[in-house]
Amino acid sequence: MKDVSKIGLAVLAGIMAGGVAALLFAPEEGAETRKKIGKKAKKLEKKFKEKAKEYSDKASEKAKEYSEKASEKAKEFKGKAEGYMNKASHAKDDVVKTAEGYI
Repeated sequence: MKDVSKIGLAVLAGIMAGGVAALLFAPEEGAETRKKIGKKAKKLEKKFKEKAKEYSDKASEKAKEYSEKASEKAKEFKGKAEGYMNKASHAKDDVVKTAEGYI
């Protein structure tokens, strides 16, 4: 994982922990505090799912891009290999004709 990602996750975790601590120590009723914690948790869950989908979409896009590039390269190499096989076949035919001329 990149250092920036680790720092971002640490900051996010710190913010979440600070928010929960603030709610727990606030001078409100337990039910109200739990309600606030629940709302915050729902918001964080929504943000997390959005980011997860965003990263998943990016990963899928990159995988498709690399797959297409690999396919293009495979076709290119196949074409080159067929060309070399063709040249080798013609060279073989030339050698056979030359050899037949000596027989």
